Amino acid sequence: MVQPPPGPPRPIDQPLEISPIGVLNFL
Repeated sequence: MVQPPPGPPRPIDQPLEISPIGVLNFL
């Protein structure tokens, strides 16, 4: 799994797919 870039703390428990910010970071 690709780790999110350093920035505001995000809950890892929640799937990144449902999070719009996670999707933007993933692209």
